Amino acid sequence: SVYKMRKDREEYDTAVHLLVDLSGSMGGDKEEVAAATAIAFCECLEGSGIKYQVSGFDNGGRAEGLSDLISKAERSGPPSTRVEPLNLFKFKQFGERLQEAKGALSVLSGAASGNNSDRDAVLWASQELEGRPEKRKVLIVLSDGQPANATINLDWSREGSALVKGLKEAVNDISKRIECVGIGIQTDHVKHIYPNSISINKLSDLSGVVFNKLSELLVNGKVRL
Repeated sequence: SVYKMRKDREEYDTAVHLLVDLSGSMGGDKEEVAAATAIAFCECLEGSGIKYQVSGFDNGGRAEGLSDLISKAERSGPPSTRVEPLNLFKFKQFGERLQEAKGALSVLSGAASGNNSDRDAVLWASQELEGRPEKRKVLIVLSDGQPANATINLDWSREGSALVKGLKEAVNDISKRIECVGIGIQTDHVKHIYPNSISINKLSDLSGVVFNKLSELLVNGKVRL
């Protein structure tokens, strides 16, 4: 006689959002590796029951019709931390299957340009997660440097610190509701911003680092690369 015992698969009531910095400094090898990592990320989670999204961000040039408004702002008193439009890209949405998103994912490797307003992008990504019904929410940010974008009436000698401070405050607030992970690509700035972070120096390590972070978060590191 053969006896079988049924064991239900463990379900993960979790949503994960991978957000990729696509500023100009990410061009070339970095964006190629980031694109491959995003696809590997999708393949790891597809069919697992975990809902996931892959997005990217950068800043474009001054949008048409904003020149007069920006000129008035530049003559005014209050400072502004961003002049340029924020571009947000959804390469794979929560409600899509990987097969449906392959076309969009394929252009990630050629999308890097412009500057990066990390604070605004991270706030947007967190809102995408907070609209999800899953109990647990995870935001993973791939970045290769500190925020850098054109501003209005900020002291240029202190602009970097102002942008970093804004990002840090946003991450601190988001972390009360969402698990935030920063992965620094050839930079260690993420350790000063994100409560959970890791930096890589070799681009070839990126996919493994993302996989291991997922394993650490979802299955207590039982599977490693």
